[in-house]
Amino acid sequence: QTGLWREAQYRWERAVAIDPTYAEAWNNLGNAYEHTGKFDDARRQYRKALDADPDYALAHLNIAILYDLYLQEPKEALPHYQRYQQLLPAEDGVVAKWIIELERRIRPAASKPPKENG
Repeated sequence: QTGLWREAQYRWERAVAIDPTYAEAWNNLGNAYEHTGKFDDARRQYRKALDADPDYALAHLNIAILYDLYLQEPKEALPHYQRYQQLLPAEDGVVAKWIIELERRIRPAASKPPKENG
């Protein structure tokens, strides 16, 4: 199965070499890297997709999922989930629940008082 993703990766790499402004190709290349476990490479490709088109909703969703589930960086995921929602014509109910859950996970860590020395 990873052979198909590697073939996809090769094809999307060729596409972005031809047109580096092709946000969808960067996003799809990120997907290919993600599915082969190359999470840092996937993050770089999603970022390039967003550099090419900051309002590309699917790239915001994909990088949010990557940060949330694979990289365990919820603070990085949250703004991308939120931006994804802003870009949609109607709210995605599933993503809305993910945002609430992430806010709950992030808030306790941020609101804990510092430990006293001594």
